Amino acid sequence: MNNNEVPGKTNNAGFMDKEDVRLYQSCIGSLMWIASTSRVDILQAVVMLSRFTAAPRQEHFDRVDIIYRYLRMGRRLQRLQREEQANP
Repeated sequence: MNNNEVPGKTNNAGFMDKEDVRLYQSCIGSLMWIASTSRVDILQAVVMLSRFTAAPRQEHFDRVDIIYRYLRMGRRLQRLQREEQANP
């Protein structure tokens, strides 16, 4: 990676550098584990994104980010529901 390149940026063909590919693969692996153990609702999206682990593009990273945001949103909703049940 050159000094003037920013991580997460694509080259002219739209593909990521090796560091970012490894990060993408790690994220997909984590999401596959989550999907297979407890969150079946994300399984189809994760399987679709796993098809691009060899050569992901920025759009695939963006979709992984959407899944992580969806998971965080679910945790917030659960916390709010517990608070409402504790304080009727």
